Order: sequence, then C-alpha cells, then structure tokens
Amino acid sequence: MSILNEQATRELKEKLKRVENSTENLTLLVMRAEPKTRDNDILLMAAVWELQGVNINIPDYLIKQNSLAMPSSIFRVRRKIQNTQGHLLPTKLSIAQARGIKQEVMREHYRPKLRNWCNQ
Repeated sequence: MSILNEQATRELKEKLKRVENSTENLTLLVMRAEPKTRDNDILLMAAVWELQGVNINIPDYLIKQNSLAMPSSIFRVRRKIQNTQGHLLPTKLSIAQARGIKQEVMREHYRPKLRNWCNQ
C-alpha cells in the first residue's frame, strides 16, 4: 500500500529540494500533504520512509489496528536488554563503548571472546 499518491510524492520531493532534508522537514511535509498521517504514527513513519525512497508494503490491517511495533519502542527495548540487563551486547566493542554500556558489563561479555581470539 502506498501512503502517498504519485503526484503528492513528486510535489514533496520538489519541495525537499528547496529545504534541508531533515527528519523534521520530512515529517512536516508529509503531515501537511496527507492529513491521515496526523492520526497514526505507523502511517506517518511509512510515509516519511516512502518519501525517502524506501519501498514499504505494510498490510492495511496493521495500519488500521495501529499494531506494528514502532522503531522507538524496539530501540528502547534493545537498550533495556543491553544496558540494564547486560544481555545480548553488541558484537563490536566500539559500538558498545559508543552506546555507553558499563565497562564491567563489557569486560564480562568480551573477556571470553578475547581469550578465544588470543588462543587462536
């Protein structure tokens, strides 16, 4: 299902050429062009991504039920699992450090991997 019709997409892409291509500008343009995106975050997200060229095919029933997991919820749960619970940490130490995961948690997680790497 395409959220924006072809004409709206063309017009919005033309407007984007004249403004900074930021998330805020994309969101404002979509919400102005398609009022139903003001009532449904999933629809809004899909329309913004569609405007960015992502081919998204979300079944109508998921949009109507507003039951698709939002990226912000997924990210929040991932942070809880990794930062609070110390489970399923990133596979790269640099990413763990960039995310500010506690040093002691990282040491416990990466120490066996370093031992294995050193013993090879």
